[in-house]
Amino acid sequence: MIARIIALLSFYTLSLASAQHEWQKPKPLVSTAHVEAIMGPLTADAPTEPRHIVWVWGYDGGHRPGAHDYLRVRDLMTGLLEKVPDVTVETAYLFPSKAQFEKADLVAMYLHLPQLTNAQYSDFKAYVQKGGGVVALHETAIIRPAEEGKKLAQCLGMAWDEGRSDWGAIFEDITVKQDHTIFRGFPEKLRIVDEFYWNLNQLEDVQVLGHVRTGRPGGSRGLIPPNELSKQASPMFWILERGKGRVFGTTTGHNTFTYYDPEFRIILFRAMAWAMREKADPFLKLVGEGITNEQGMLGTINTMRDWKGKLRRPPEPVEQGFKFVQMCDTQLGMGGYAHDVEAFERAVVQINALNPDLVFICGDLVQDANDTSFRDFNRIKAKFKIPCHCAAGNHDVENQLTLKSLKQYREKVGKDYYTVEHKGYTFAVANTQLWKAPVRDESEKHDTWFIQTLAEAKSKNQPIIVVTHYPLFANSPLEGESYMNLPLAKRKELLTLFEDFGVIAHLSGHTHRYIANNYKGIQLVSGETTSRNFDQRPLGFRLWSAVPGKELSHSFVRLAGQLKIGR
Repeated sequence: MIARIIALLSFYTLSLASAQHEWQKPKPLVSTAHVEAIMGPLTADAPTEPRHIVWVWGYDGGHRPGAHDYLRVRDLMTGLLEKVPDVTVETAYLFPSKAQFEKADLVAMYLHLPQLTNAQYSDFKAYVQKGGGVVALHETAIIRPAEEGKKLAQCLGMAWDEGRSDWGAIFEDITVKQDHTIFRGFPEKLRIVDEFYWNLNQLEDVQVLGHVRTGRPGGSRGLIPPNELSKQASPMFWILERGKGRVFGTTTGHNTFTYYDPEFRIILFRAMAWAMREKADPFLKLVGEGITNEQGMLGTINTMRDWKGKLRRPPEPVEQGFKFVQMCDTQLGMGGYAHDVEAFERAVVQINALNPDLVFICGDLVQDANDTSFRDFNRIKAKFKIPCHCAAGNHDVENQLTLKSLKQYREKVGKDYYTVEHKGYTFAVANTQLWKAPVRDESEKHDTWFIQTLAEAKSKNQPIIVVTHYPLFANSPLEGESYMNLPLAKRKELLTLFEDFGVIAHLSGHTHRYIANNYKGIQLVSGETTSRNFDQRPLGFRLWSAVPGKELSHSFVRLAGQLKIGR
């Protein structure tokens, strides 16, 4: 027992003192031509369908900055992935929830896992069996004691075997399988300056894609002679296919600068695409993002060991915020009635799968306001499993608003202006037609309600999001009035109200174009439609994220499948 305690103390002492392999430095920069030669031609701009990625992260108490920087790598990689069209990203601390597994196309993991329950192991294996993709990096493969390592190997294909497994620096180039799509274009020998693990639990059906000979286990102070390396090579990269799912694993990824290595990024992005059965092209286009200098050389010379943001203890509990969807101009009949009905129905299915908290439709629900179109709209809207709130558009209540058209809308659809409060935010759903084509008494009532709503939200210190059909303006706050904006005098009045009461965003439709403006810190966004876009952008909707204390963020989600536009 005493010997075991001494061994454990030695392990943790080495982890703190020399596990960083401080002799290791980033590889020399490589040329754009070198990277492009490995990647080959890139043709696809987006995945074949919208994809959702969950990045799993944790904290690290033992290593100095520059290694196991789970928070820094999380922010780096999710920031890159969010730039891929039709890809949405969320994070999970320590382990995905059951709901996150249900939504995910890919679970990427870089952390030291906590002790997992039998239910979590079951959820993990079920996710893969049903077709989920997994990318597991470095310390994700470590869990203790030995019996837990065997359970984790059932999920990842390989995992730490306490009492038998070892860790140490990589002392020679890695031999990779060039005939696999992940390593296509690479030379047979690949250099990565990092650390890895060996003597792991390994399932029989694991396919090894890269291997390397091992050196002295534990911390290291420099390269060692080739004759001191093991005779037998150990796996470094592997894949596992179970049921309909795919897993890619590697025990490298120790050094933070590795994630700034363009060759490692190619491997990582290709592995993600392979796990989702996608072409890697849309991801590979981001390989050089943030690591390309003016001479067209890629990589980094920074060891990253002076980073001050290391997370060494569990983060303080914070409110996680929520997501909501902005749809625009379902407008049944605009792009062809059957087309628009099908597009709306597909959007409902897709949004239900994303499971946001709320959905807002920014007006022009139908092209022609009649019993049939409103009936079809309401029938499809009822399929939402999430609260859906609609703003009235000019096609819903007519360009020249009347009491009759207003009455019809209220009877067929519901209120044309109202307030939604959710998790500390106020959504003011307004009727811009009462500002565009005023109706006596009705417009005055609407204005009174609007100002009271803003004032009440401000008194509660709640951020305000205004949802309407018309945008305030398209290009400039001072542009002249047109079919595409609100009257100048009313626009100036509203912008002043927005400033005075703390509006943080205005969501609108109407333009059938994606327009994003920022007025004194207020986001003004007209989104893509599900009927017809005049700017040739694909059909779809916007997924917004609201986190207290942070700026609202949003991303485009393409409508799944192909639809032919026609009347």
